[in-house]
Amino acid sequence: MSPYEQIEAVYNAHPQELPFWRYVDYHHRRGYVYSNQDYFVMGRPVIKESTQDLIADPTHAFPKELCNCWFVHAMAGNIGKALEIMPWPLGWIGFERLRAGVKDLTFLPTEDLCRLSRSSPDAARQLIS
Repeated sequence: MSPYEQIEAVYNAHPQELPFWRYVDYHHRRGYVYSNQDYFVMGRPVIKESTQDLIADPTHAFPKELCNCWFVHAMAGNIGKALEIMPWPLGWIGFERLRAGVKDLTFLPTEDLCRLSRSSPDAARQLIS
């Protein structure tokens, strides 16, 4: 199963507010989507200090010049390779995790996550899962 198919299967098993293809479409319009046999990743630039609702909303576009974080909406496959293709450098990477059944945003310095993924891809994967 390709990384794209892995993410699509997660969305099918755990339905979200929108179908998977709509999230892909929104990220094509306001962020980025990269998919190949090694990884799938979609995200968009956000302002880390914004509200959780705005950051998690793929329909919301932040002014590019004010953004300081890549919010990764979905990722599967080789995290190290996926981190190498950020459209431009930003200081933070954010993602949403489920903790005790509650969605929670987590932010890590980009440099730290990239360094960890190069030295220990499994550790980096566990950190963001």
